[in-house]
Amino acid sequence: MLRVPYYYPSFQCTGSACRDNCCIGWEIEIDQQSFARYRNLPGAMGERLRQSISEAGGPHFLLHGEQCPFLNQEHLCDLILFAGEEQLCQICRDHPRFFEWFGSFQEAGRLLFAQREPIAFLELEQSLPGEQKEAPPPLLDILFQARNTAFHLAQERTLSIEERCALLLDFADQLQSALDLNSPDLIPKLCKQAEDPIQRAALLEQLKQEACWEQESVFQGMLSFYQGLEPDRQSWMKKLRQLSAALPELLKLQSAFLATCQERNHEYEHLLVYFLFRYFLKAVFDLEVLPKVKLAVCSFLLIYLCDLSTFSGTGTLTSDQRVGNAKDYSREIEYSPENLDAFYLKSWEEDCFSLDALFSLLFTHKTKG
Repeated sequence: MLRVPYYYPSFQCTGSACRDNCCIGWEIEIDQQSFARYRNLPGAMGERLRQSISEAGGPHFLLHGEQCPFLNQEHLCDLILFAGEEQLCQICRDHPRFFEWFGSFQEAGRLLFAQREPIAFLELEQSLPGEQKEAPPPLLDILFQARNTAFHLAQERTLSIEERCALLLDFADQLQSALDLNSPDLIPKLCKQAEDPIQRAALLEQLKQEACWEQESVFQGMLSFYQGLEPDRQSWMKKLRQLSAALPELLKLQSAFLATCQERNHEYEHLLVYFLFRYFLKAVFDLEVLPKVKLAVCSFLLIYLCDLSTFSGTGTLTSDQRVGNAKDYSREIEYSPENLDAFYLKSWEEDCFSLDALFSLLFTHKTKG
């Protein structure tokens, strides 16, 4: 069974029309099946392939500058043009799709933000290469239920985005306690409580009253952490430094920004759902669900800050600019396993990622649903 967002079947690479490019700035690893095929491919294209591959540290394409050797001047793939799409290696066939086995962001980002309605998911009866056939871990069904509750909270449009984030964090904290106590049987009850509107309202009032951290100091702590990660592009580090320097003035613009972009809050909702969809169930492997939800919330907050910075320059935020900010974040954080692991670790240790700090950050301002 393949579970995918509603927009998954609509994705198609835009080729030379893409303003970003999946074939620039990455080391492109080659799976063993494709590598064996390339070693035996006849003709001029086979020879070009073999001259463009290094086996050091595992087979991968030798970049020309920062580009794949098969990316031509029209930003199209020569391998597809001259040998056919079936000759692509696995990573090139899949990207930017991702798969998680249990038992180009520009276009993908446009699809993510395009629909105002809540994201729905499709279940496709489809077998894929490499699909695992063994039974899923016993905890998986329970975490599926918990993730559905998380989706419900993220898409509760009677609440502000910040209120939804706070409820997600509190819910994840309770889930984590159940997992720490080796009591996953408590999770269905926690799901039911989290979806109760009366209990939600009381909890939100309590969290708002307890929020006491200063917003700027929490944001500065987050920015300091992100600046300590390994960057893919120096332009990202420059952006983070600019955000840090301009933060006091940026925060003064929040009311104007939120008033201008109020009708597009569904885009932040879609971001939350995307991060929950992609990372929540990874807790089945390490039993750490709270860091996955903190990642979703903090990703929204940093992309929000980037949006606020963009707005400060022009007084507007176009759809393309919002997609660009999300794409830049994804490239730097999501595409680096080391940076993701660093976040998960520091989410337990850094004050700026504590629940008290995040609740205070969320309740300093409020948007409508």
